[in-house]
Amino acid sequence: MRAAALALGASLLAGCMPAITWSARSPDHRVIVEARASRGRNCLHITGRRPECHDGVALTDLAFTADGAHLAYPAHFGGRWTVVRDAQPGLPWDGVAAPVFSPDGARLAYAALDSGAWRVVVNDTAGERYDSLYTGSLRFDPTGRRLAYVAQRGDSAYAVVDGAHGPGWEAIAQLAFSADGARVGYLARSGPAAMLVVDGRALAPEERIAAFTLSPAGDGAAYAAMDGERWYVVEDGRRAGPFDSVRVLAYAPGGVLTWIAGDSAGERVVHAGLAGRSWDSVAAPVFSANGARWGYVAHDSTGSAIVVDGAVLARETWAGNLAIGADGSRVIWLARRGEGTVVVDERGAHPFDLLVDGTLLFLRDGRTWACLAGERRRHRLYVVVEGAPERRPFDWSENTRLAASAGGGAALRDWVAAEGELMLAHRGR
Repeated sequence: MRAAALALGASLLAGCMPAITWSARSPDHRVIVEARASRGRNCLHITGRRPECHDGVALTDLAFTADGAHLAYPAHFGGRWTVVRDAQPGLPWDGVAAPVFSPDGARLAYAALDSGAWRVVVNDTAGERYDSLYTGSLRFDPTGRRLAYVAQRGDSAYAVVDGAHGPGWEAIAQLAFSADGARVGYLARSGPAAMLVVDGRALAPEERIAAFTLSPAGDGAAYAAMDGERWYVVEDGRRAGPFDSVRVLAYAPGGVLTWIAGDSAGERVVHAGLAGRSWDSVAAPVFSANGARWGYVAHDSTGSAIVVDGAVLARETWAGNLAIGADGSRVIWLARRGEGTVVVDERGAHPFDLLVDGTLLFLRDGRTWACLAGERRRHRLYVVVEGAPERRPFDWSENTRLAASAGGGAALRDWVAAEGELMLAHRGR
């Protein structure tokens, strides 16, 4: 949990290694960055720009805006480190790490080492000095107006929100904003007690808290708490349970609380206070963007079931990766049939030799689906949009390494979404 200054600075060392060919793409896959060695310097070749050369570049901390319009990265020259934003270097520091853009691209924040202390810098304005910062805690809210991170000073951890820190705790975890950015919460520990802290107010202490969630709008909050050897779900002071286990606690876009409860009979989904039937296991529930529909894939000794709005919609020998369109009008999933795998939608089954579980999704329009498919014998991977494959194959080894890495599932989904959007744009020309 605790991130010392050394942990934040580790990524800087990676960028100082002898330069080799390396490449990355912007989130929308329209901008390509390639790193090459040139006369003892590290040079970035960026689509549409002149090469940018430095003594060292921390490649692992490359940061793009979602639309690929802005790029930032830590660079080393003249014995100091800085963050270069759109080819313009910022202030010099002893070290820098973890640059992150606000969702609208207007603000850039990063961690800076200043004479042995760590500070968060936002658009070249430095915040307070701390002994260390928690790795990965620096984040903007979804609107881009608010910024939060966790800092350590002495033996105390602090949640710093909008430049001001709250009370000190022994440890802090899971710092998060609500979907509308209006509230911020985190888990804190003081002695034997664990607490959920929302907007600076600590709720009733618990023996243990595994996870929490904030409602997308309003003031709702819920968490999974242990009492003895059983688990409860606590929402706005009301307790549901006990259960043997609680996982995947989340609010649907419409504000309805959902979770998976486990007991001796198996697992069941609890939605809006109503528990469904028990299954051997269930996958994480999914929701339409408007919150009108919800569903999950369940498994038992007979196979898999697609459960939508509490009712079994279909059964398969095996199924997974359920997705629901933005307005709830389309429901799709992966299934194994015969020797191959298929994407099932309202038009029927779309067969492929191989489909990568976890990559089936709807694109930005909320109506068009895409996924990652392939051919085993030829070790070929490609993106499919509405059943039509892209002719340009992707590197098999690169994508398998990506899938196996930490956070690889989300990275693969982002890759498929970006390539799918490019395919749609190409078709629309």
